[in-house]
Amino acid sequence: MTETGDGTAQATLDEEFLRSFSARWHAAWNSHDHHQVAALCTDDVEWHDPSLPGPGHGADVIAGLMQTLVRACPDFRFGETEPAYRSLARPKAIAPWRFTGTMTGPLIPPGFAPTGRRVEIHGDDHWDFRGELVCRCEAVYDLNGVGVQLGAVPAPGSGAERFAVLVQRVQARRLRRSAAG
Repeated sequence: MTETGDGTAQATLDEEFLRSFSARWHAAWNSHDHHQVAALCTDDVEWHDPSLPGPGHGADVIAGLMQTLVRACPDFRFGETEPAYRSLARPKAIAPWRFTGTMTGPLIPPGFAPTGRRVEIHGDDHWDFRGELVCRCEAVYDLNGVGVQLGAVPAPGSGAERFAVLVQRVQARRLRRSAAG
């Protein structure tokens, strides 16, 4: 807690705590043990990730994400690209990171086969804290870019992308017809 100029208490994060927390967060993910990540979160943590169909809650969502990553990229590592930015208004921080790994196993969901390709993703975690634990985590990264790196999505400007656009246009025409009829 910090004190504002008018003598009222405002819940914000201490920079030393945030540095320590960030190091523990990345070490927990790099341990490949979802229990270590869950230990840094409240029991009812709300989790948002582009790979999820919607928000998830609790340790089960963390276990599922960890299982997906370990199965697809057993050598994965998270690293801090710069110190986390703390909010001056509330107990929240934004932590930039880099993920690296080699896709030697299937990515389930959605069910992509292993490609053997190396993946590098840059993103940010938005952490909301309750006490010294994360009560809400929102991961922000380019999921389409991951698909391009894995060879599952056509690269921008490629012939495969132009073909996919053509297929989408045909489907869009069918959808409009069925909606009108």
